Amino acid sequence: MDKREKRRYVFPSGQRHLVKYKLISKTISVPETIFDAAILDLSEEGACLQGDLDDKYLYDLGVGAIQLGCNIYLNKMVKVRAIVRWFKKLAETEHQFGVAFDLTDEAHLEIQRFLIRHQLDTRRFKRSQLLP
Repeated sequence: MDKREKRRYVFPSGQRHLVKYKLISKTISVPETIFDAAILDLSEEGACLQGDLDDKYLYDLGVGAIQLGCNIYLNKMVKVRAIVRWFKKLAETEHQFGVAFDLTDEAHLEIQRFLIRHQLDTRRFKRSQLLP
């Protein structure tokens, strides 16, 4: 498994962002269903999502034969292609799963901008930390 190189930003349950995704494959027949998921944490390289996955496609998702076409709704919609790296079953069809992004330059820039804004908005400083 690859080591993470970028910092992940965890979202509290009230501030989670929506992802709509569908399964994409050139070799395997997949349904045209659009699934919903919530972003639990996000980095420039990938995300941890919680949403629906059909159990019959888990193996093919795990080996990379099926990818995800994602629309990530941050301040702006960002389209990315993702590869599932791991998954954990939570309920009958609900899973928590980690994805690695295959980003265009534009999508990478939008995610970077969002993460910088998020970091600035959520950073809390004590007055004693600002003064020498």
